[in-house]
Amino acid sequence: MSEPRLLIITVPPNLESKLSDWLIDQDPPIGFSSVAVNGHGMEQESFTLAEQVRGSRRRIQFQVQTEAERADILLKGLARDFPGADMHFWMIPLLAIESRVGRPK
Repeated sequence: MSEPRLLIITVPPNLESKLSDWLIDQDPPIGFSSVAVNGHGMEQESFTLAEQVRGSRRRIQFQVQTEAERADILLKGLARDFPGADMHFWMIPLLAIESRVGRPK
């Protein structure tokens, strides 16, 4: 069993549905969370005027708990299926995973 990881992917809002569908269509399907976030400190010369005034760009962040080997496969698939997309990712090791927190016994 490979090490557990949290793969975090950020995309522009127009890719939210496509990436959600892509993750669900994986075999086996991928469970994930998504949330709207604001990206700061990126290539501000590419910001729209409104984004420059606001100082941030709206993004959707996907959080995928998986194993390191599966994360690598997912990243290769994303590169293949979303070439040139404005997509950023990072991966961090998970030190503890507990799915029973807050559940009644």
